[in-house]
Amino acid sequence: MTNRKSIREFLKTDRAILIICLSIAFVFWFLTKLSKNYFSDQLVDFKVEAPEGKIFVETPPDKIRVRLEAKGWKLFSRYIYGRGNAITLSLADAPKQNVTRGQIRDLLQKQYKDNDIFIRNIDPEYFTVELQEQGEKSVPVKLVSDIQYAPQFKLKKPIEITPNTIKVNGPEGKINALKYIETKSIQLSNLDENKRIVVPLKRPGNDNLIFQPSAVEVDIQVEQFTEKSILLPINVKYLSRKDSIQLIPSAVEFKCVVGLSQYDKITRKNIKAIANLNQAKQVNGKRMLEVKLQIPDSLSFLKDIQPTPKEVEFLIIKK
Repeated sequence: MTNRKSIREFLKTDRAILIICLSIAFVFWFLTKLSKNYFSDQLVDFKVEAPEGKIFVETPPDKIRVRLEAKGWKLFSRYIYGRGNAITLSLADAPKQNVTRGQIRDLLQKQYKDNDIFIRNIDPEYFTVELQEQGEKSVPVKLVSDIQYAPQFKLKKPIEITPNTIKVNGPEGKINALKYIETKSIQLSNLDENKRIVVPLKRPGNDNLIFQPSAVEVDIQVEQFTEKSILLPINVKYLSRKDSIQLIPSAVEFKCVVGLSQYDKITRKNIKAIANLNQAKQVNGKRMLEVKLQIPDSLSFLKDIQPTPKEVEFLIIKK
């Protein structure tokens, strides 16, 4: 009873009367505003369906911007209930076809189902779609990188990409033209430790391609390098057994840059210095032989290889 009495007393006050009047005025003002025509820009989800077994060469737009004109209360009710926010277009089985303003407008009008809502503008008004057979191809991955190593550090072994080949699904014409798929660029500076990085693949424009997988793992292994020097005796080929030869100098110094993990593998047993007597030449009145190094494939990781000197003087001593 006390609450009812206090409400009655409040309604008799000037403040209560003012609030009631303002509320009634607002309702009338709101209804008056909603009775006028307004423009509204709306984004509509747009799904384009390709025939079975076909795929788009380029992905069509998935949104349509529509400008509507209608009474305020109609636009307000559409906003509240969220009606007509998606349309679907099924395409005919033709290689290339245009999607026109009229087709889009008809689909929108079916959604609105109201002659009092007018479509004033559609963006895009039209577009062209191209269809091809869906195909699949295995494509190698190409690493895009800009790697700067710390002083005295280099690659321990070639950079590994896992997987180094991916499957690509999409339009046959686009897939057949693919030679490789590039990764997004890796940029590393002053690298002095191993790195294992997951790198996304770079998509070629708006092509409707699907990568499996969409990223690869890049393994970069580095190590510190140092210089190694060995004195190698020179083996002379095609020297008669009846003769002997004197070389000046009799040995060459072999120098290379090698990783610390491979340092002990470089010995006189697996590297040879060879001179071919049949290729002797005269240089400034001296008989000279060019010295070549014989290095097995197992030591292909060696860098900056050089013999010193590259040529030696020789004398044949007849027995």
